Amino acid sequence: MITFKQFLQEDGSDITHNMAEAVDAYLKNCKQWQNVEKPLHRFSREQEDMPMPMRTRSVRDRLSSSLGGTKLIQDYIFSQPGWEDYPPRSRSIFCSTTQDSALGDTNLMIYPFDDTKIAVVNGFDLNLMNILVGVPEKEREKRRYLSMNPFVSQIRSGYVEIFQPEIRPALKDFVKLINEIKEKFTKNGEFDETANGDDELAEAYDNAPSMDREMFRIIVNYVPECFRPGPMGFKLVSSSNIELNGREGREVWFSGKYLSIPKAYHQQFVEEVKAKQK
Repeated sequence: MITFKQFLQEDGSDITHNMAEAVDAYLKNCKQWQNVEKPLHRFSREQEDMPMPMRTRSVRDRLSSSLGGTKLIQDYIFSQPGWEDYPPRSRSIFCSTTQDSALGDTNLMIYPFDDTKIAVVNGFDLNLMNILVGVPEKEREKRRYLSMNPFVSQIRSGYVEIFQPEIRPALKDFVKLINEIKEKFTKNGEFDETANGDDELAEAYDNAPSMDREMFRIIVNYVPECFRPGPMGFKLVSSSNIELNGREGREVWFSGKYLSIPKAYHQQFVEEVKAKQK
């Protein structure tokens, strides 16, 4: 039996379960999941003494931008070839493969329904991972680690240092800066430190800090190809082959239905599922 408040909150795609119903939902819809004892994990703000109900849920459209303020760079990355089969992050639920997630101890246990495509990040948090991981290390000695927002900021910093514009460009215009850098410093498909014969620009490049010069070479030689899923180390998996045994957590996201079990009920849920699986 659900409360009237819970009934009002449900929109037809959410179903609140008692324990027996939750177990049956798992056995019916999550047959491909490898081990009921190893779910995906998600943080919620519920109070410990007032856990949320067990539910079958559907992913909803995301109403706000990334909490990390990285929407523009994410849009640029996910517009590159190779991401077409990945679930849209604007209509996905975000989880971790381990209990220790980017937000700390998680308290919702998540089981995607069968045949759901699951995207796995090469790191515990997309906003904080090294987005230049697809660039060979020898080509980024000054930039061994750079997450999304610092990458955007340092594009502008290098552009201002070398191009010396009268007006400092906005961070949101970073794609325009990338394109201009590639146009001015590319010759015959390769990086050209002479800026195609622009002596003034070439001199500014020669006099710029080594970190800015390295950033320009990275942009010309590897951007945006380094932002495809292969070079970035992302994977598209399913319930049957997702890796859950690693000690380091990975952010994952998926679109589709799933079973949500609060931490307060999880141990009993696991025991009852295993009893019925015998």
